Amino acid sequence: MSVEGRRAPEGAQVVKSTDPLLHAWEATLARKSGTPAIFDSRGNVARTFEEIESEAALLQEKLQDRGRGDVFAIDLGNDPAWPATLLACLRQGLVALPLDESTTAHHRQEMVAFCRHREWSEQPPVLLKLTSGTTAAPRAIRFRSAQLLADCEQICDTMGITDRDVNFGVIPVSHSYGFSNLITPLLARGVALVLSRDRMPRAVLDDLAR
Repeated sequence: MSVEGRRAPEGAQVVKSTDPLLHAWEATLARKSGTPAIFDSRGNVARTFEEIESEAALLQEKLQDRGRGDVFAIDLGNDPAWPATLLACLRQGLVALPLDESTTAHHRQEMVAFCRHREWSEQPPVLLKLTSGTTAAPRAIRFRSAQLLADCEQICDTMGITDRDVNFGVIPVSHSYGFSNLITPLLARGVALVLSRDRMPRAVLDDLAR
């Protein structure tokens, strides 16, 4: 999925939400607004918190034809558009399905079809995490916003991570660990993030030094 531009439509406003993760994001946005949220591996600002919000508003407009409970694959890799895409899905009532960017089009189609054959209750999940399927058939683990937020709070509180810290993201954010340790702390706690795509040991050392 591609994103064109980051500016919200003229006069766009944030609608207060009862969704726990969105509510936490609104508090983060009010507190951090124009401060840097995402850096590239050379230290350049890729998104401020305010720009993430503007990008999410644009993306939600593009998703207006998608119905509540529909599964939406996010296979962006470690792209700065990831947080905004998740926010747009949450606001549109879509079920986000993180996939690795190396997923082939055929496999992507299979995974989305597999996850669409789920029986949701009146309140569908907000996110599905796929097991690897190395020891059995893949399973789609369902998460609601309250569970994602609780996971984030447990990680941040246990590890002492605050919005004075900066996470360096090498692991793919589509993976369970990457998502829970990088994306949700950014949204719910305002923990800024460096996104790296180069996982070679020397590149990681160089990027950390910068």
